[in-house]
Amino acid sequence: MLVARAEAFIQRDEQKPFSELLAAGTMWHPAEPELALIGARGYIQFGDPRAARWVNRAMTLAPGWAAPHALAYEWLWQLGRRSQALLELRRAAQLDLDSQRKTVCQLAKANPSWAIQAAPPGKVRPDYLEHAATCVGTQPGSPNTIDNQLLEEYPNSPTARERIAYRAYAKGSVEEALQVLEDITRTQPAFARVRVFRAHILSVLGRHSEVLVEARSAMSQLVGIQRNQMLELQALAAAKLGNTALAESSLADLHRIAGADSVALAESYATEGNIMIVLQRNAAALRAYREAYRINHDLRYLKAAAGLASSLGEKSQALAAYLELCRQEPGSDSCHQRDKLLSIAPDTAR
Repeated sequence: MLVARAEAFIQRDEQKPFSELLAAGTMWHPAEPELALIGARGYIQFGDPRAARWVNRAMTLAPGWAAPHALAYEWLWQLGRRSQALLELRRAAQLDLDSQRKTVCQLAKANPSWAIQAAPPGKVRPDYLEHAATCVGTQPGSPNTIDNQLLEEYPNSPTARERIAYRAYAKGSVEEALQVLEDITRTQPAFARVRVFRAHILSVLGRHSEVLVEARSAMSQLVGIQRNQMLELQALAAAKLGNTALAESSLADLHRIAGADSVALAESYATEGNIMIVLQRNAAALRAYREAYRINHDLRYLKAAAGLASSLGEKSQALAAYLELCRQEPGSDSCHQRDKLLSIAPDTAR
């Protein structure tokens, strides 16, 4: 009850009643660590120098808890004492990494070197570094700093090398990315998900025969989304090479795996539509897009069907699709397409 009332005062930025309640509370419960924690949290938010005393009190009353060290990190960081703050975050992460993941993420995004400096020793260290590296991400321009640290300390980390490959690909160093992925496959064949990324790069490069080799070699090791992605890449590569039977069997596998999952099943039919276009079987592609929309009313599928029907001269099917799209998205380009089709004389429409 006391802590809840104190929290309410903090949220309303009411320092005077907060201080009075805290003083009374410590008289009634002098050894209560939660009260010490709320005191530290409140005074940190108020920017009151008394925060230091309450942080120390919390550390004394709860020596094995991460929270006092996390609060010390916050307070010291506010004061600009970064080196000391990072030491406190290190201790908090060592005691309970899960409670500090959000803070670690923020720190890693702000400055990877700070995140490395705060990395705790011991068995939690690789998990900490992995989490920090994941937070940095692999978008163009993101640094390899934490992943390089991971590889220096744990040379067999496949995830660190995988992220390095993603960054290399993002900056246009395609062959470097392929080489890193090949090295992972050779040294850690059980880490099969990188085979999907490698197959994707090969597909973009138009090296479709190599995509099929990659898929054939890795498919049995893949599960879930990675297996679906590889099946899609295999179907596309087969279609590009004119291997209709393999393309169709890959699509059948996608439908089968999707089962009763309407979202996955609709997506598998949308993929079928894309593959049928590559195979120049446009009527089958149109049927697939319409089936995708029937299963899951995602407008992407209806737009694909409308565009294809228009390009094929199937005006009645295109009109039906654009009528529905305009109804759901008034004022969109679909309404313009609808009006164009409606202006065509009835005896010219198919």
